[in-house]
Amino acid sequence: MRSVACLFAFALLVLAGPAAGQGCPVTPPNDALRQITQCLAGQDCRGRTVVEKPNIGPGCEREIEVWSWHSNRASVAIRDRKMCLTRRKAQPDLRFVHGLLMPLAPVCGVEDPQLTAAGSPFASLWQDAWDAARRYLADDEITLVINPPTLRSQTHLHIHIVRGNGVAFPAGSVVPLDNLADAWRLARAFATEKLAVGNGNYGIAIRRRGAGFDMLVEAGFPVNTRNPESRYSIDED
Repeated sequence: MRSVACLFAFALLVLAGPAAGQGCPVTPPNDALRQITQCLAGQDCRGRTVVEKPNIGPGCEREIEVWSWHSNRASVAIRDRKMCLTRRKAQPDLRFVHGLLMPLAPVCGVEDPQLTAAGSPFASLWQDAWDAARRYLADDEITLVINPPTLRSQTHLHIHIVRGNGVAFPAGSVVPLDNLADAWRLARAFATEKLAVGNGNYGIAIRRRGAGFDMLVEAGFPVNTRNPESRYSIDED
């Protein structure tokens, strides 16, 4: 009960903040993922080390393991720190895969108006994430997720690259998607028109469907108390 109460209090703060009133908050300096992108851009790494070889031993959490660069180095895929933690369990799940695709430019979450602006340079992010995922997972295993503002811990935009757990998307919340470049625009339109979510408080999950994709769009807290990352992927937090 205490965790639910804490989540509720946190959600109220988020909903009352800039995300609800102005569309997008400024990414704070203490946001870990923003610090990582600044490190990869050649700025202060704050004790972190950039590596390209997998390490699941001591020091893993302080290493930025680069998986791949995309869009002329405008975005990068890295190993999520959860992969450090799961490998140390007594019986680790070696099938667990968790990466993050992030733009280096300062962008907050799905609510950021830059994502759907005309000529947005961020239209390629979902394709970048899919290309990165295919290095580690088969097409029918890939799930790409961005969590809603009220159910995330970091503000800098990041797409989770995870192995799907087979749980079906609710049919009424699925948008057929032929081109990943249309994801931001179609998700925002669906959230506004069908979910009546006008403040950007929604999450997205994408999976392969034949030659195209199924895109789940669902409201965040308080409508949902778990994020799509944990509901639709093998979660080894």
